[in-house]
Amino acid sequence: MHERKWPLLIGRICLAIVSAGLLVFGAIVAAVPMGADVGLYRANGLASFGLGLFGGLIVLVPYRRGEPWAWYALWFYPLFWAAHLIGQLPPGTDHIHQVVFIALSLTGLLLPARAFFPPAESSDLGDEDAAAQSNISASLPPPQGPVQGLPPHKI
Repeated sequence: MHERKWPLLIGRICLAIVSAGLLVFGAIVAAVPMGADVGLYRANGLASFGLGLFGGLIVLVPYRRGEPWAWYALWFYPLFWAAHLIGQLPPGTDHIHQVVFIALSLTGLLLPARAFFPPAESSDLGDEDAAAQSNISASLPPPQGPVQGLPPHKI
């Protein structure tokens, strides 16, 4: 079980750093616009802040629980930063931060992939029989212990 927790923890930290970077950048740009079109810069800052907040909440709750939809949703981060790198979009002109954020987000998604999608266990039953057996066992109530106050049965 511990071998599954470390990759998920490292992935969560990497993606939280990307989220925090967007949050901080968005807050700064929204508060102190650095261009001639103040309204456009504030709007971009608020959008970046919202993206960081939204991604951070996904990392903190469903990603932490290991919900596969969160893993898929967070693929937006490497795609977002790759588009910024390829398009040579701001902020900055060195683009090193974009490479770092791409690496962090890919690490956060690829390292714990097995925690989200564990390999299927093999069984002696065929695929259809195994699926039917798992459906049957999932619908049965859990086994109960002896009834309180009654002696156990003797065989």
